[in-house]
Amino acid sequence: MNGPGFGVSAVASIRAVPKEEQGNAWFSEWTGSTRIGDMKFWTTGIVLAWGVLLPALGFAQEPWVAPGPGYGPPGAAPPAYGYGSPTGDLYQELVPQSQFRFDDDSRRDLTFGETFSQSYVRLDYLYWQISGGHRRLLGAPNSSGADLSGNNPDNMLLASDSNGARAPVPTQAVVPSLSGDRDVVNGLRGVFGIPTRVGTLESEVFYFENVNDSTNVFPHGSATTSGFNRPVIGATTLFQNGLVTADTMILYSEYYHAVQKTAFFGAESNWVFPALTPNVRTTVSPLLGFRYLSFTDRLNIGGTDIPDPADPTTEMDHYIGSIARNNIFGPQIGLRFTTQVGRLDLGVEPKFVAGINRLSEGVSTRQIFSPTEADRNDARTRTIFTPVFDLSVSAKLHLSDRFACYVAYDLIVASGFSRAYDNIYYNSTTSATTPNQISLRPGSTSFLAQGIAIGGELTFR
Repeated sequence: MNGPGFGVSAVASIRAVPKEEQGNAWFSEWTGSTRIGDMKFWTTGIVLAWGVLLPALGFAQEPWVAPGPGYGPPGAAPPAYGYGSPTGDLYQELVPQSQFRFDDDSRRDLTFGETFSQSYVRLDYLYWQISGGHRRLLGAPNSSGADLSGNNPDNMLLASDSNGARAPVPTQAVVPSLSGDRDVVNGLRGVFGIPTRVGTLESEVFYFENVNDSTNVFPHGSATTSGFNRPVIGATTLFQNGLVTADTMILYSEYYHAVQKTAFFGAESNWVFPALTPNVRTTVSPLLGFRYLSFTDRLNIGGTDIPDPADPTTEMDHYIGSIARNNIFGPQIGLRFTTQVGRLDLGVEPKFVAGINRLSEGVSTRQIFSPTEADRNDARTRTIFTPVFDLSVSAKLHLSDRFACYVAYDLIVASGFSRAYDNIYYNSTTSATTPNQISLRPGSTSFLAQGIAIGGELTFR
C-alpha cells in the first residue's frame, strides 16, 4: 500500500477517471477533491475508508503502478522505496546495484563516475641513452707524453711507484678510461590521467635499470715493433702536491677493476589546462606541475698490488670510491601542442623545470700507499640550482575507442649535475709515509639523456 488514497478506492465508489486525468488521481483523492458518489455519504465514506486503511497498512498490496512524475502532491518527497512496491523491487530490477548509491549523493556519485570513466593509463617501454663519462681518464693527467691507454706499445707509460721503477724492468702501465659502452639503458614508464571540465590531471613515474660499466686490466705482455715483449699492469696516475708529474701513480700488479654504476628514476604531476585555441585542428594547452628526478652515480676503482713478491706483507688492496647523489625537484611549466590526422594524434611537448638539486657526494680510499693505512672518507652535502629542459615528440594511433598505440622521442638536457668520475681529486704528497691526499673535489657538469618510448594507452570509457 503506497498511500491513503488507494485505501479509499477499496471501499468507496469513485467516478471513472479518464486517461488524461489519471496522473492526478492520487492527488485528487488525497485532497478530497474527487467526487465520491453523492456528497451525502461524505462522513460515512471517511469513516469506512480509515477503517479499511488502518489494518491494510500492514497487509494489503495494491496492483503495481508505473513510477513517474505526477504521482503525488507537488513538492512532496517520494516514498523511501519509490512509487510502486514498498520493497523496492522495481529499482532493483532497473538498476541492480545497492540502493544507497542512489540516495541523496547520487549527483556526486555520477559526477565522480563520469570523471573516472574518461581517465586513461599508459605503459611505455623506454630505450634511452644516458651520456657521461665516455673515455674519461680514471686518474690524473701525466706529463710523460706516453700513451696512457696502452694502444701504442712503442710509447707506453713506465710503471713506477715511490720505490722507483717497478721490476722487472721495464714494466709498462696502462691507465684505463671509462668505456661508456653501457650508456644505453632500458626502462619503464607509467602514465595516469584524469580529464575534467577544467583541465586534465596527469601523473607519471619512470624507472631505468641499474647500469654497470666495468673496465678490467690483468697482467699481460705487449710486443713492441722491435720485437720486445714487455709486461703490462694497470695503474692510477696521481698529482703530486697538486702538480702534474710523470712518475707518480698507484700500481696494480695482480689485477685492476673499475666499475661505474648509475641509477635513474623520477616522477612528475601536471595540470594540463584546456586548449588556448579550441575547435581548431592544432591545439595549444599550457601545463603547470611539479617534478622530481633522482640520479645516483657511483665509481669504484680497486685491485691488488704486491710490490715485493718475496714479501707477502707488502700486499695491498687498493680502493678508491666515489658517489654522487642528485635529488632534483621543482616547479615545471610547459606547453602541449597536438594535432589530429584521422586516427593519428601528433604532439610536441616542451617543458622546463626550475630545479633545486640537493647533492650528497663523497670519496673514500683504502690502502693506497700502505697495507696498514687508515681508511679515509670525505663527504659533504650542498644545494645548487639545476635547470632541466624536457622535450617530447609523440604519435598516438587510436586502434579503437579505448586503446591506442604510442611512440615518442624524449630528450632531457640539464646542467648542474654531479658525476662520480668528476669528483675525485687524484692527489698525493712526495712522501709514501704521509697519508694520501685523494679527496673530494665537488663539481658540476651537464647532463643528457635521450631515447625512444613505445607503449599502449587504455581509456576507461
